[in-house]
Formats: sequence, structure tokens, C-alpha cells
Amino acid sequence: MKYLSLFSGIEAASVAWENFGWNCVGVSEVEKFPCELLNQRYPNVPNLGDITKITTEKLNELGKIDIVVGGSPCQSFSVAGNRGGTDDPRGQLMFDYIRVVNTVKPKWFVWENVPGVLSSNKGRDFGTLLREMADIGYDLCWRVLDAKNFGVPQKRRRVFLVGHLGKNRSPAEVLFERKGRDRDLEKSRSSREEDSRETEKGVGNSSDYYEHHPNDSRTKGPLSTANTVAARYGTGGGNTPIVVEGVKDPIGSLDCNGPDKLDGQWASTGQQVIENSTTTRVRRLTPLECERLQGFPDGWTNIEWKRWNKVVDTPASHRYKALGNSMAVPVMEWIGQGIMEQENDER
Repeated sequence: MKYLSLFSGIEAASVAWENFGWNCVGVSEVEKFPCELLNQRYPNVPNLGDITKITTEKLNELGKIDIVVGGSPCQSFSVAGNRGGTDDPRGQLMFDYIRVVNTVKPKWFVWENVPGVLSSNKGRDFGTLLREMADIGYDLCWRVLDAKNFGVPQKRRRVFLVGHLGKNRSPAEVLFERKGRDRDLEKSRSSREEDSRETEKGVGNSSDYYEHHPNDSRTKGPLSTANTVAARYGTGGGNTPIVVEGVKDPIGSLDCNGPDKLDGQWASTGQQVIENSTTTRVRRLTPLECERLQGFPDGWTNIEWKRWNKVVDTPASHRYKALGNSMAVPVMEWIGQGIMEQENDER
């Protein structure tokens, strides 16, 4: 399987899919720090740059593409922002995503954004995306997935839209559990099935559309051992991971998500609240912990960085922003597994 990554950031998709034997044929990123990270982590993968300037000729040079993946900028759809939707230049990049998919016509596409996209412009913005993709010929399914249910200690809800060109494969079976497929390493199968029942079926053109609303039940690790965030994919360990509770993401760009409410306290992005019977302590999450919250390997964003022609420590601000704008790796891995199962399913 060959895939093209758009709005690539620090490449959560490639980290998630690296064990599948899939090949990334190109990335598309414009911000300085993510571009340098991509250059160092994936030196042999071409960066096509600004998506608005990717031509048909450039896409044809990449050869056959099986999957297009990416999440267009979320700021115009976020409830924390001005809700400009597709009237915002950032929101209009959604149409460039559609244009690339229409040009390449991959078997699959995966699109990600904040849940606010479902209500942006009274639902018309997301409806436009669905209509355009259905007109191209894609069967579609969407679902709101929360990273907390995939082995990382953060509440991070995102909309994932998966499309397949034609009707011989099922996007719904990518985003919804099949028997024997485990998405949640922590909760019991009965609990997962209870969550999966909380669905609302929509109406589509020759397709079934779904939106999932996971419940808001939360768990908390023992406070006595909650002094660090442990790694699932990384090389570090630490103690029992703390689950940072709140109504928004414990990490994220300020432009996208605004301040986060953690354990009843308001803290700026990247902060962690730890409570016990006598005191409340607030501290900033380290970049390493943020990498673990997103499921990246330890040190993924700690690259060689030059300033004034000298190699210096990678600025923490760059790492925070890039991680906050990224997708959660284990969620992308689970979606990739679903696509792989569909590809291997003999029909």
C-alpha cells in the first residue's frame, strides 16, 4: 500500500503505520519546524509543500496512490475559535484536500478534524465534504474517536472520516468494531460494546453515514504514583500514567483548542493538574510527556535544530505546538489496521 500524507505535521500516520509495510510516497507541510522534522526523520520522502500549489503533474509523478491521509487545519471549525468554517482561508484548505483526492482517486482516504466541524455553519461545511466525496464515488463513514480509549492517558476527541472508492469494501467496518478486533487495551469487551451502541445513524447518498458519541466516563490513575506520564510506544517508562481529566485536550495548540480545564482547575495548554488531600500542584507537561500522550516514540520531536548556525536544543515551544496539532498515533494505527483487514478480506 502506498499513501500520500497531507497537512503532514510530524507524521502521526507514518509512525502509526510503519509496521504495516506501507510506503509513504509524499508529504505536504509548510511550517518550518515540522518540515525540518520530516526532512530528518524521512529524508527520502519528498515534501510537496503548500497543498494549494500541488499540481496534477506533481501528483502523477508519485505514481499509484492507495491512500490519502490528512487533517486539514482545525482552527476555523473549533468551538474555541471564531467558527469561520469554510469562509476562513484555513477552512478552505478542505477543498484542496478534496481536489487532491479527486485527482489521485485512491482506494481509501482518511480525513481528521475537531468535533466542532460537525456543527460548523450549521453542519453545512461537513455536509459539503460528504457530498463532494460521495459525488467522486466514495462510500463514507465517520465517527468521533477519543484517544483515551486507545491506550494513551488523554481525552482527545476527533472526527475521523474514512472513504472507499466503490462498494466492495466497507468504511464502516474500518471505524466500527468487528468481532475479535480490539481497539481498547484497557476496557473490557462488554464495556467497548456498550460504548459502540451509542451511535446515531445519518442519511447519505447510496452510503450509510455514522456519527459516534462515546460516553464521558473517566478513569484516574493512583495519585501516589502519578508523577509522570508513562510511555506506551516510547522507550521510557516512569510510574503508573496519570489520566488528565477535562473537557478539552490536555495538549493542543492554543489557536486550535484554547485553555484546557483539568481536574476542575483552569490551566494553560501543556499543564497538568495533580491533586491530593492537602494540596493542588500545577506543572507544565514536558515535551517528552506530550510525545507519550500522543503515542509517539520518546524524543520524536527532539531533532537537530540550528539557530544562528549553531546546533541548539530543540525549542520546547516548537515541540508543544507540533504535538498539539498532531493526530494521536494509536488511533491512526487502529484505523490503519481496519483498512488492512479490509484489503486482506477475500470477497
